[in-house]
Amino acid sequence: MRFSFANMSWLSQGATQAHTAAGREREANELADSALSRTPAPRQAGPAREPVANRLDLASQPLAPTTRADMEGRFGCDFSQVRVSTDAKADRTASGLHARGFAYGNQLVFARNEFAPHTPSGRRLLAHELAHVTQQRQSGRAEIARQGKPGPSLEDEASQLQVDLGAAADAAARKPLVTKALDFCGRGVAALTAAKTSNKTDDIEKCRDALKKVARALSANGERDAAVQFAIKSNDPEVYGAVVSNMRGGSGVSGQQSFLRQLAPLGGQTLTAEDTKHSQKWLKDNTSAIGKTFAELDKKGVKGLKRDLSLELSEDVLKEYYTHSPDDEKPDLLGDPTAKTLKTDQSTNQIKADCDVYATYAARLLREQGWTTAMYMTIIPNEAKPGETKIRDAHAVALARKQVDPSDASKGYKFIGVSNTTISEFGTKTDNKTALPDLKALALTVYDPPLQNYDVYAADAGTNGEFDPKLLDPKNNKLVPMESIRPTPVKGATP
Repeated sequence: MRFSFANMSWLSQGATQAHTAAGREREANELADSALSRTPAPRQAGPAREPVANRLDLASQPLAPTTRADMEGRFGCDFSQVRVSTDAKADRTASGLHARGFAYGNQLVFARNEFAPHTPSGRRLLAHELAHVTQQRQSGRAEIARQGKPGPSLEDEASQLQVDLGAAADAAARKPLVTKALDFCGRGVAALTAAKTSNKTDDIEKCRDALKKVARALSANGERDAAVQFAIKSNDPEVYGAVVSNMRGGSGVSGQQSFLRQLAPLGGQTLTAEDTKHSQKWLKDNTSAIGKTFAELDKKGVKGLKRDLSLELSEDVLKEYYTHSPDDEKPDLLGDPTAKTLKTDQSTNQIKADCDVYATYAARLLREQGWTTAMYMTIIPNEAKPGETKIRDAHAVALARKQVDPSDASKGYKFIGVSNTTISEFGTKTDNKTALPDLKALALTVYDPPLQNYDVYAADAGTNGEFDPKLLDPKNNKLVPMESIRPTPVKGATP
């Protein structure tokens, strides 16, 4: 007769063994050996426990009728719901765990050529994995139980690839290593997926660390495009972050064009070929894709060094692609970097900028990231620096906002301010007016020593985010100050 769980004393005895992975492996070996040493019992109906659900997204098929009948007779169990996965994805998943095969609930996953029930070793492996199925049915908990195969760990492979990439003399020597690295990524992702499925925190971190190590090695050794491919294949925000942090730091126009072009595929975008001689046109042509790339990286959960990656990268563009000009540069109202009023530094190809040029281009770039340009502000000093006679320069800043919850405006807006190359976060506010004190405080930080006598002007941005040209000369344009600050008279001083 076929044994049910209720009367399988030879199976239930093993259930009292240690609940460690090693204990379960020993138990599975004993159950497999015992099953294979038994003569298959005649098949007949019998009770069976509720099967453990499968959650692995792998193509699978049931056991062949003869194989199933043989194993059911030996184990005394119903294996009608067992499914076997043997395709390329299953191979990557098992190989990523350095396993010949593993069981997860009712699902058996085998590396290439390991599912071979017609051979003695294949039959032994199948029996071992079916023993794990019975274990997990008894416990009612699915977890990955694997039959290992010799080979280096993921960490060891990652370290070796790191060394080999660093030692490669040139691109030709790195080419086979790039292929090897991308293959490693597939196995690493499979291992990471398996670790997540079984909720093993230590294994998750080990897999991630190994993937990040190889990604950094590619990026640091002249294979940035391959590093980007590696990150995309991983589809993991921490691997993305490792690649981005390693590529950051592109200085000047050339460095930014190179970095942004290589970064764009991570956000599903493509930039035009680098062209430093026409830096203004290149920036105009690519600003939309650059902004969308930054926004997509945020959406994927890729972190910056200290805050949202998109804001850090936007600051980098302002600092490296533009250069501060001591002259009064006239901005395009929508931040067009090709405006006829703008010029480039002939030695660096950087675009010359003063405060309102920075503010209008930053607003343009932020709009491509989903921010709405809310307002612009201008500080107009009425005093000179101590010991000087020339009235201090005016300063313009921009305010942008984004709805906290796109479906519910009552939750308020996130606000940021732009002052020259600095982008500051103001937190959540209810409306533009409540963000103006923060914007004013940001604008005043450029003055040293602090201003004592000044006027503050503010104006809403245009429908498309335009800068109000009246703010360029608010007094002559008869704008009313939002606020006027005058020095406090000193007691006893002669008027």
